[in-house]
Amino acid sequence: MKAGVKNFIKLFVFLLIVVGILIYLNDVFFYRDKSVWSTDHRVEEYQKLPEDSLDVLFVGSSNVMSSINPVQLWRETGIQSYALCSRAQTFPFAYAYLKDALKTQNPQCVVLDAYSVFSEKSTNGLANGDFHLGVNMDSLSIEAKAELVTKYIPKSEWPAYYFPLFKNHNYYKTWENPEDETGEIFMGYCFADGAEYFETPVYSEERTALEEVDGIYLQKIIELCQAEGIDLYVIKTPVVYSDAEHQELNAVKQMCEAYGVMYYDMSMDATQWGFDFGTDMLNYFHNNTSGAAKVTTRLGDILAASYDFSDSKTHQHAAVWEAEYQRMVEFRTQ
Repeated sequence: MKAGVKNFIKLFVFLLIVVGILIYLNDVFFYRDKSVWSTDHRVEEYQKLPEDSLDVLFVGSSNVMSSINPVQLWRETGIQSYALCSRAQTFPFAYAYLKDALKTQNPQCVVLDAYSVFSEKSTNGLANGDFHLGVNMDSLSIEAKAELVTKYIPKSEWPAYYFPLFKNHNYYKTWENPEDETGEIFMGYCFADGAEYFETPVYSEERTALEEVDGIYLQKIIELCQAEGIDLYVIKTPVVYSDAEHQELNAVKQMCEAYGVMYYDMSMDATQWGFDFGTDMLNYFHNNTSGAAKVTTRLGDILAASYDFSDSKTHQHAAVWEAEYQRMVEFRTQ
């Protein structure tokens, strides 16, 4: 064998070894959030659901994690749902997660929380900080990630988002014996015990313009759902914001009306269905456990009155939700 061929083979084998090491290290340095707010766990558990088993898919930020309990919803109405949430999930991320989610599920309705308008999106127009940006990117498929990376991330930073090794080594301190709280997540929901008192907010119908990225991706979400034949229901869980901040929600409402999309700002009539800003808020933008129970029941009443969820293709998987209910009951009675 000629020396040139031997050298080529040696180089090829060496490169294979290097690539193999990089792939291994890339997996080792993949940031794995084990907190109760974990996006990774929620995505992983969603992917384990029986295919085409959902009636309703909730998409949103930590507002949804702490405000909408799919297990309670199933127990009260029989609706099979999941809360596919991520930290600080803005509309661009909601769109990307939704594209991934619809590969395995075909729900009748997608419920989108409009947290995005309250986020400053200071990092590349996508999220309110480097940590949120990185964590959300790590949870997406390569295809969905590319949708955002190629449009919003400078080319010089692309490798960091495709190869976590280059950025996640900065998080190594979080891996030192982390407490695993993922068992406290139930179909995407987590209990938020605690309360902060707030006066009942009063909001006007005035509106201000949406940020460009919000308008672009809300339109993409609407068009994606329309293309898939899925109803979209845009909501905002009860929050305590200034009227000026709230005016962007009214711009979301206007856009939804223009596209014939259902919209519901739950803060506007919260006291009419029993929500109490004095007892049901964890902080100014998260609902606590008692608030979540009320929000879930309220949405369940609306969804049950709007749709027929008796399709046997989903209800043959009811045992999955019953098992999660039993696990939740056991957790809360410990």
